[in-house]
Amino acid sequence: MEHNFIGLAVPKVGGNALATSQGLVDSLITVSEESTALSILRLIEMEKAVVEGGGAVGLAALISGKLPELKGKKRIYIEYSRVVSILSGGNIDTTVLGRVIERGLAVDGRLVRVEVVVSDRPGGIAELTTRIAQMGASIKDIFHERAWIATDVFSVRVRVS
Repeated sequence: MEHNFIGLAVPKVGGNALATSQGLVDSLITVSEESTALSILRLIEMEKAVVEGGGAVGLAALISGKLPELKGKKRIYIEYSRVVSILSGGNIDTTVLGRVIERGLAVDGRLVRVEVVVSDRPGGIAELTTRIAQMGASIKDIFHERAWIATDVFSVRVRVS
């Protein structure tokens, strides 16, 4: 069984749990880690609430569009604002929370990674970072590599996020 930050990875639904809930459950759906990460990010930013992955899957189902029967509800922040989703559990490791926030930012398109080849001369990388700054973006990480680049020896590959 693969481990995930949501904490809900199980190989199959337990027999007792399934038998107990069968008459009460209309349907089962799955949500991705990406949707859950985005849900955790939205809760932190909009509600100032920290919730572990398992507690955010209800919101993940809503924002990922997995419940089309709820579409059309009055909109405030998200399309389903009149729907109640139970949020539970704040037991998320702080190091995991940082990674989940980054994943949520990436899913939301607010954290991107680009790889470019620039001239390997004094000021080549500086010109790249200046252009990024002129676009109003910040650099989180930057990595450059010369030895394993397939172009000429006067170029450098730069990965920026």
